Amino acid sequence: LKINENNILALNNIGITEIYMKNLSNSINWLKKAYNLDQSHPITLKNLTNAYDHVGLYEETVEIVKKYMNIKPDDRSLDSHMACSLFSLGRFKEGWPFYESRWNEKRGDNSIRNTPNFEKPRWYPDLGYNNILIWGEQGIGDQILHGTMLKDFSKSFKKTYLAIDPKLVQLFTESFPEIEVYSLFDETSTDFFDYHL
Repeated sequence: LKINENNILALNNIGITEIYMKNLSNSINWLKKAYNLDQSHPITLKNLTNAYDHVGLYEETVEIVKKYMNIKPDDRSLDSHMACSLFSLGRFKEGWPFYESRWNEKRGDNSIRNTPNFEKPRWYPDLGYNNILIWGEQGIGDQILHGTMLKDFSKSFKKTYLAIDPKLVQLFTESFPEIEVYSLFDETSTDFFDYHL
């Protein structure tokens, strides 16, 4: 920056470094400098989204993601930021489509995140309430958190099956005797459930 104080990549690199050092307000200041130089620079928009998201500036996150989407309409990499920010603002109806796009997208390591390839359809209410398999897609903490909804959710179905992290099988089996619990890594046939979620 001593050589060129308007070097956008240098400003971005400092901004990202400040995020990793947990100096979030400093991070935003550096990234805003880059943003003020070029409000359509994709790297700056991505990094500013990340910084705003870390500090809970959800309205700002939504605005920056919208700008990014106008520049790169085919890039869905910020959809999860958009979804979580809209959820945090209580704008659930707007947020769900962005959250659903998490499937079949590239991860940071360039691998594709695919949905399980079951022969049965994904459940929607108009399919009915027969036998359902619920499978965990997040980490252990999220599976425990989302598990708090299982009892109420499963009451609507004829039979509920659950596939979760192996470390949680015993806990969930004891906590929910009315639900049949499996490890996510067990081989699963599709002949015992009608749909999955």
